[in-house]
Amino acid sequence: MERPVTKDPREMKSCDELLDATCEQLDFYTKISAVSHNIGHQTIMETNADPLNSLMLDDTLENGTDLYEYNKEFDSEPQLITLGFVNIADSLAAIQKLVFDEKKYTMDELLTALKSNWDGYEEMRQDFLNAPKYGNDDDAVDEWAVKVKQSLFETVQKTKDAWGNPFTIDGSSAIAYQALALGIGATPDGRMMSDIMADGSCSPAAGADKKGPTAVLNSVGKIPFLHTGLFNQRFMPAFLEGENKKLFTEYLREWYEKGTIPHIQFNIVNSETLRDAQEKPDKYPDLQVRIAGYSAYFVDLPFETQNSIICRTEHSF
Repeated sequence: MERPVTKDPREMKSCDELLDATCEQLDFYTKISAVSHNIGHQTIMETNADPLNSLMLDDTLENGTDLYEYNKEFDSEPQLITLGFVNIADSLAAIQKLVFDEKKYTMDELLTALKSNWDGYEEMRQDFLNAPKYGNDDDAVDEWAVKVKQSLFETVQKTKDAWGNPFTIDGSSAIAYQALALGIGATPDGRMMSDIMADGSCSPAAGADKKGPTAVLNSVGKIPFLHTGLFNQRFMPAFLEGENKKLFTEYLREWYEKGTIPHIQFNIVNSETLRDAQEKPDKYPDLQVRIAGYSAYFVDLPFETQNSIICRTEHSF
């Protein structure tokens, strides 16, 4: 199986072609992952019987079938964990605006800047960094987020595992937005090589959401629920006290009534406290923060992970 050779970006006329090329490459890697998935699942069935949990289901008892053997017929769980979905959407929106619509830069200039990690292209980087971003209730960008999410999902679903179950996407990125980002080059949303990606799989990129928490809800709510996803928000404690409690209640009601956002993970702590905890960890042994799918004691986190929490937007009403 050979990796597909997609069209040279310099010859493309729109970001739709870029997204199509991305999905073509994703299709190739999904098929590769299916090979390892099939081998791994078959090995588990053959070597790692689960009699205890097999006793918990009527069907496995009636059929005398081990749970893993049973699952191959119904849900062998072939899935890929997404990383960078929001960065793709922000990047495509920026390219469409600055390269294809306004023609301020050429694709060749952009590729050269990215290969150099924006070195010598800071003014250009600022233009891409300040281009409209997902999370601000901007339909032009949010439409790209919807299109990217649907396209990636439909692409992986075309591949089935050895038991006929289609691949799907799991948005539980945990700490991957930081750890795996170390191996990812500069991106057209203005991000530098090895910088963190957008945390979660629905959250705006850190600091990109500038129009308040309701605008973020409006952006996230436009994306159809296709699979599990992570959505992080950070509020300053002062804005959840007194009369602001009513506003926060209305905010939660708005989230619920949209019906497409499975959950929100909150950090209610200001940057001043977090920075103080970095300098004086002994003062904050019990300070917990939500990362992306799990919670941890802040002082136990690596410095880079701590910074990734601090750089998230502090929302207020």
